[in-house]
Amino acid sequence: RGRRRQPALPAGLEPRLADWNPMASRELPVSIALAALSAAAALSFGAVFASDAYVGAVLGAALLPHALGWVTRRWTPSAIWGAAVSLAGLVLYVGALGQASPSRLVNQVESGWRALNNQGAPVRVTEGTLLLAVLAVWAVASVADELTFRWDASIGALFPALVAVMLVRAWGLSRAW
Repeated sequence: RGRRRQPALPAGLEPRLADWNPMASRELPVSIALAALSAAAALSFGAVFASDAYVGAVLGAALLPHALGWVTRRWTPSAIWGAAVSLAGLVLYVGALGQASPSRLVNQVESGWRALNNQGAPVRVTEGTLLLAVLAVWAVASVADELTFRWDASIGALFPALVAVMLVRAWGLSRAW
């Protein structure tokens, strides 16, 4: 009766800080699942584009925000820093795609928007249309990541990808907006 129970694990085997997050150990599989969801949304652009030349760029835009989010959450719990790192990643990614100057970026967005407004699906993969797809997919992935991990809205994180898929598929099927 007077004996004290020994803990199941020896002290120090699994140290926990005061701000320990029980989700942290399960965060990587959730990030991978979200990345897969974002990749599926990115691949839905097949209904819009005439070729598969878009696949590499949009898959990168679907996966990188989740990787950056996972790394950033290891560094800081701040949502502001998370958004800043995601935005910096987007700028670097778009620059790596060849859209380094701001004037070129604006011109490509305008030409992509004109192509989407003036043509029905499927559209040719141009720098402008690809840039618009990359921006849309990056936004979907970033918002889903933020909703899941910083706002604890795991079901709400499905919404950006779901809306993106529905809009892309609807436009691809109707052949025009």
